[in-house]
Amino acid sequence: MNSSAPSSERQHQPKVTTIERSATNNGCAHTNSNSGGLAVETSAIHYVPLLETLSVLGQSQSISQAADRLNMTQQAVSARIKRLERSVGQQLVSRTRFGSVLTPAGVTLAGMAEELLGVVERIDTTMGSLRGGDHAVVRVAASLTVTEYLFPRWLVQLRELFGDAAAVTAANSSTVFELVRSGGHNLGFVETPDLPGDLRSRKVSRDELVLVVAPSHPWASGHRTGADAGGVSLAQLAATPLVTREIGSGTRLSYERMVQSRLPGTAIAPPALELPTNAAVKTAVIGGTGPAVLSVLIVRDDIESGRMQVIPIKNTRLIRNITAVWSPRNNALTEPARHLLEVAERRGFRR
Repeated sequence: MNSSAPSSERQHQPKVTTIERSATNNGCAHTNSNSGGLAVETSAIHYVPLLETLSVLGQSQSISQAADRLNMTQQAVSARIKRLERSVGQQLVSRTRFGSVLTPAGVTLAGMAEELLGVVERIDTTMGSLRGGDHAVVRVAASLTVTEYLFPRWLVQLRELFGDAAAVTAANSSTVFELVRSGGHNLGFVETPDLPGDLRSRKVSRDELVLVVAPSHPWASGHRTGADAGGVSLAQLAATPLVTREIGSGTRLSYERMVQSRLPGTAIAPPALELPTNAAVKTAVIGGTGPAVLSVLIVRDDIESGRMQVIPIKNTRLIRNITAVWSPRNNALTEPARHLLEVAERRGFRR
């Protein structure tokens, strides 16, 4: 018999994807005992529940909070982490005064886990849309930031008039353009400044990017090595390897374009680490891998809780537009699609 650990409702934090788990072995996969007494996983797919646990622990930095989000006991969370550490042969989690922090190896695995769990979530969304049939009259492709932090607010008002009238697919900006261009999605929402000329567009909101570090970072208050009370200069930031999203991410491209427009000819340092999701980037920053430039929407809770600190960029604010895009073939948008555009614009510019 299989059981599923329900995911917690997203409250300005990445969704915990529900994954089928075996009822034995603390919810872990079955093992093969034909290897000198060592329990060896028979397939990489069996690591998924363990990787999910590592990812959630990296985000929360608390075994008790991870247990709550996964609807498990703290002992079961610890057992999963130990099992994964035995499989990898390295320590993945370190206990510090800041909580349970991922080691570099843990950050690497957590980043891969976020990518995998994101695929599972998109499959789940697509299956739900297929079950909904024609009821999903607006198919939306949106960046991760929009999907997680803005779209739920817009959807509330859309449902008041049209019920379950929208299905959303989360993707980076490059993929959003392809989904809209192919005709499978009516609307797209992106943060990238590079908009393709073959799609129609409208600015619907603004967002601010901020520089964040772990409390233990030399730039954080109480340390200030290399950063005075006024923060860091944009030139210093450009020369610093950052934890970033992958190529094609609107957040990464927005930051790079802002540096290039303010400091023409300035070389931007190669990333310290590239990761596929915002949650993975946050986990790496909190774990001490390095600074990151992220949307203030994404890091607000982490700043308030003290898991991250914002470092001012001297004489600079990184403001970007959030833009809706659609195909010229959909010039006559459906009424629900037009209403969604109006809701996004109305709520976006009054924030």
